[in-house]
Parts: sequence; structure tokens; C-alpha cells
Amino acid sequence: MALAGLGLLACRRGDAGAIEASREEIPDELLDVSAPPPPAAAMRSRPIPASGELLPVIGLAVGPAVADPSNAAKASTRKVLRVLRSAGGRLIDAPARSPDAETFLGELANAAESPRSSFLAARVWTSGREAGQAQMEQSLDRLQRRRIDLMQIHELTDFAMQLETLRRWRVIGHARYIGATVSRVANIVTLAEKLPDARLDFVQVPYSILVRAAEERLLPAAADHGVAVLVAQPFAGGRVFETLRRRPLPEWAAELECTTWSQLLLKWLLAHPAVGCVLPATHDPRHMLDNTRAGLGPLPDAAQQRQLAGVFA
Repeated sequence: MALAGLGLLACRRGDAGAIEASREEIPDELLDVSAPPPPAAAMRSRPIPASGELLPVIGLAVGPAVADPSNAAKASTRKVLRVLRSAGGRLIDAPARSPDAETFLGELANAAESPRSSFLAARVWTSGREAGQAQMEQSLDRLQRRRIDLMQIHELTDFAMQLETLRRWRVIGHARYIGATVSRVANIVTLAEKLPDARLDFVQVPYSILVRAAEERLLPAAADHGVAVLVAQPFAGGRVFETLRRRPLPEWAAELECTTWSQLLLKWLLAHPAVGCVLPATHDPRHMLDNTRAGLGPLPDAAQQRQLAGVFA
């Protein structure tokens, strides 16, 4: 069954919890991780400014819970990644400070039919040249890669020192792209100030219809300096759904091929031309499928963007 033909109508309490169950289940063949994956759908892609390489617009932020020794999170993550790949998504962002999660993602990526089709992002979060280099090398080992697609300086930690190493890694081929992440709104301006001289390929920032601090300086700076933007926390930790709990979708949502609020909210983010890929976090394959549908069909125009933003004003 084609992914585009599934109408998932769940409205979510948060990035991983449902208020109302989906009216359509995911086909069994999509969740059977022992079977060959179905052909990937054609998700919308955008070029990475540094290279022109096309990157699908919906990815996955993997949480540290996949390292849970109970294996429950691992089982669901296998299904989530299968849904993402089947929908045409590629970017998988590994969590910081979770070596076990990196090891698990490396095993999954290496077991895939096309292991290099995944676009893996990792992070360095320590101080000092030697410690940073060692940490990044350990990430490569755990992810079973000779080079990483994207290595990011987590929370701008020891930024100048780690940036020097990352630039060297980019030159010698250990990292295809380099970037930096922030998760706190207070650090968004700091990151924007670093972009003119940093020569980064990517930045990852919190951005949602509720948390729009990135719009003022960071997104324009990224566009000016040819830096791809990865959006973290696109649902503001689930707070967006508290506002939408009893609201029906606007009639024009059908014009955008949206059947859920989550799809509409993700498309609102993708309507910003500086946004390259959105990284929702979930352990539920139904929610992953719902999220990936935001990568299909039209995006909201300026009037629709304003109308949707007005709901949260």
C-alpha cells in the first residue's frame, strides 16, 4: 500500500503520545522488520547549500531511550526507522551522551539493504582537542562508519576548539558535513553571531509555531551564509497540541493534502525557505508515518501561514 494513500487522523498530546487513536493502522508488511522494505516513496527534498546534495525534508531525532535495556524502545525504533526509510526519509540524528544509542543505530544502519542510504548525524560534546577527537572517533566506531555524514558541536561546547577539528575532518573526509546544535532559545542568537566566520554546513535549532526565536536572526543568517537548517523540537515538546486539542483542521488543510494537525504544523515549518529538514522525535511508527506525510504535497502560502500562526497568537 502506498504511503500517500494512508490517512492517519491521530491528534497527538506530544511528540510521542496520542490523544486519539489512528483510524487506519500501518500495513503489516511495513512493520515486519524481518521482511525486505517496500520501495521508498518520493518525499520532497531540498538541496544542502554547501554541496547541492538533495536531502529529504523529514528526518528523525532519536532519543536516548533506545538504549533502554528492556529493548522495548529498540523494537519500536526499528519500526520507526523502517517507516521513515519507506517514506523516503534519510536523516537520522543520534542523541548526545548516549553511546549505547549510537551503537544500536550503527547496527540498524549496517543491517539495512542499502546501509549508506541513511544520512547519519552525530555530535561532539566535550572540551579539549584530544578529548573531542577521541569522542568523534568513538562515534564513528559505534555507528560502523569510516566517515560520518554530519558531525555537530553539541550545544556549542568548546566551540572554537572543536570547530578546528571538524574543519580538518571535513578536509580529510572523516566528516562529509559539519555543524552545530543548540537546544535553548538563549543560545540561538549566539549561534547566529558565529555563522559569518564559522563556515558551517548545518545548524540545528529549536523552532516551532510556538517557539519562533530562530526567525529573527538565525534563519536569515543561515540563508545568507549558505547553511542548512535542521529543525529540532518542531512540536515544542508537545505543547502545540494543547492549544489544538478541540480545534478542527481549517478547511484549506485539504488543499495541502493534510489530514492531521501534525502534518499541517510540519508543513508550516517547511514553508520557510531556510529550513532544510525537520526532525520530529517519536518512538511510535504511526506518528512517524503521520510525520512523513508532511513531506508530500503543497506547502501553505503566506496567507495560510499567517492564519495558522494566529491560532497561537
